[in-house]
Amino acid sequence: MPIEYRPITEDDLVAATRTQSWAFGSHFDESRMDNPREWFELGDYIGAFDGSDPVGVTELFPFDITVPGGSVTAACIGGVTVLPSHRRRGLLTEMMKRQLTEAYERGLPVSPLGASEAPIYGRYGYGKASEGEGWKIDRHRAAFRQDYTWDGSIKMIETERAREIFPKVYRRTGKGRAGIIQPPKPWWHDEFDDSSRRKKNQPANFYVEYREDDVEGCAYYRIKDGTLSVWMLLACTDAAYAALLRYCLDVDLIKTIQVWSRPVDDPLIWMLHDPRALKRRIFDWVWLRLVDVPKALSSRTYAIDGEIVIKVRDSFCPWNDGTYQLTGSPSGAICKATTKSSDITLSVDDLAVPYLGGFPFTPLARAGRVEEHTSGALLRADAMFATQLKPWSPMLT
Repeated sequence: MPIEYRPITEDDLVAATRTQSWAFGSHFDESRMDNPREWFELGDYIGAFDGSDPVGVTELFPFDITVPGGSVTAACIGGVTVLPSHRRRGLLTEMMKRQLTEAYERGLPVSPLGASEAPIYGRYGYGKASEGEGWKIDRHRAAFRQDYTWDGSIKMIETERAREIFPKVYRRTGKGRAGIIQPPKPWWHDEFDDSSRRKKNQPANFYVEYREDDVEGCAYYRIKDGTLSVWMLLACTDAAYAALLRYCLDVDLIKTIQVWSRPVDDPLIWMLHDPRALKRRIFDWVWLRLVDVPKALSSRTYAIDGEIVIKVRDSFCPWNDGTYQLTGSPSGAICKATTKSSDITLSVDDLAVPYLGGFPFTPLARAGRVEEHTSGALLRADAMFATQLKPWSPMLT
């Protein structure tokens, strides 16, 4: 029987959720369908069906993501699933093609995702657009090199208070850093699902807030076997960041502090008296696809005034395959198709790498992934696409 590709409906949702649970190594609990239904209302699901059974699933959510100089509504891809029984039969390729075509027709210029495996999504035009890093530090070696003072106060809060303030602080911290995906209510429900954690005998969440005249930061962490794990730390000011970090590093009866994910330009390394005490692990974070190249390049600002002609190769989304003239500045940009000779040539997945400002073009060229046709074009592109802060997001889809 041939595979049928079609939108997943409300009648298919339980079966599709079961398929996703199996593929990601967990047991399906039909009594906990409230959250999957909330997610389902927000997105567009495409399934691959073998008869009446969904054996593959993809989800597309139109969430906002920050880009240099502003934000755009993006086609966030998540829940990508193909059962082992149906691998290597083109199911994922067909579902991704349908989702990206839908995104293009809806005018969504970019598509971010969190990749479960690094080699998967390059063939669909996604490039590594940002990195994150995880930390581990011995509490007794976590002194700061200088005293930090702050005018506010820190206090522990209950779950209901956390549900109220974390989304508000998250939105405020998104200013100035590209790559931050704005999460919907169901994502926050997952983050604060303390009752589910208790049922599974998992470590409890502890919530703290920092405030001056208003709440300027918040964090939550878990404790197990002498290790404190910081799962989220949001700060609107440097003072809020230092205060919350110092709080987490000073909790009693703790041997080790772990931090799940932070941006690679986080200032902690420069704050510690003994920077060697910080064990850092860098990993790929947001992967990005330019769904509509001229619209995506026109949707961000650029560090300097400049013009560059870019030839883009894109076989998976052929509407992008072509040559574009980009004229950018700190106040805006225009990008349009052109018949001019290109200054640089690269594939669409490689163009996604510098798009958020996380990486320059020059190292890609040295790796054989960008061709320079006009002398100085790479340096000009590096300068135009640069950002003050490295891209990162607390949330991944």
